[in-house]
Amino acid sequence: MQADLPTKKGAPHANAWKRWLPWIGIGLMLLGAFVLLLFIDPTKVPFFPQCIFRKLTGWYCPGCGTARGVYQLVHGNIVQAWYFNPALIIGLLLLTMMFFSELLGARYAFWCRLSRFFSSSLFAYLLLATIILWWILRNIL
Repeated sequence: MQADLPTKKGAPHANAWKRWLPWIGIGLMLLGAFVLLLFIDPTKVPFFPQCIFRKLTGWYCPGCGTARGVYQLVHGNIVQAWYFNPALIIGLLLLTMMFFSELLGARYAFWCRLSRFFSSSLFAYLLLATIILWWILRNIL
């Protein structure tokens, strides 16, 4: 009779699934973007929306050039992708570090500390400040 009752051994697995769910979503979105941009050049097809902020103000937003940059990345042109939006390359490197800190944080002290930093409010504020600074600098330069 007690064999039919749920045990506490299964609980950590349920939490692990919830912990990895955002990473699965990010991975699927990136995969979808890469597959789409493998075949479609955003500069030649009106399918991709134009930046509303740029249309209204004439200034670049932090994400302007990302679709063209991903297109270049998918086709192996890292320098051209950097030209369109350096934040794209840096953001992908940051996402990679966040993924590995989540994956290896339980085994290695460095990745554990990095994972705690990525989960902190300090990181969130630094990221927000960096995005705002990038937004200003890319319009000045």
